[in-house]
Amino acid sequence: MDPRKLEIVSDAMETRTGSPVKQFDAPKIFPRIDIGFGGKGYGINNGGRGIHTDNRRRLFSCLLYLNSPQNMKGGEHRLYEMTKDYALNIVESYSVKQDLFIASLQFNYAFHDVNPIIEIDGVRKAIYLGITCTSDIWTPINDKKHSELTQNRHFRSPSFFKRIFKALKPAKS
Repeated sequence: MDPRKLEIVSDAMETRTGSPVKQFDAPKIFPRIDIGFGGKGYGINNGGRGIHTDNRRRLFSCLLYLNSPQNMKGGEHRLYEMTKDYALNIVESYSVKQDLFIASLQFNYAFHDVNPIIEIDGVRKAIYLGITCTSDIWTPINDKKHSELTQNRHFRSPSFFKRIFKALKPAKS
């Protein structure tokens, strides 16, 4: 589906689960806006919960950080690339600071995460804007290994849950 040919509506909204609140007869594009607060544990309990791609309806994502949190350890927005052997390597890492604006196209290989916030005084504040379609816009990839990496909301493998539980364990001193 070509997003350039879809009607744009401004009144549609999306829930945090990625599902449109309104249903339409034909696919349409609409905005999603969130105001986010990231405290200790953000990136594990929420914020994508590890390396992932966004749902297959998301076209574009933007983040605007509103503050520079004090004494924050972690919280960086990280972008990854996948190698031929399915390893994910960090290619960019952005530290949170006031007025930082990050925009990215979303697709099956747009791997990203939030480095979990381990320590912070106060909270990290951001505005999120997503441009979303009312229907899946990406072509599904029927590759089990790729699906395990994407946490793509249509396949959950045992290794996915192992990664989540490993991330929740406190680090050894």
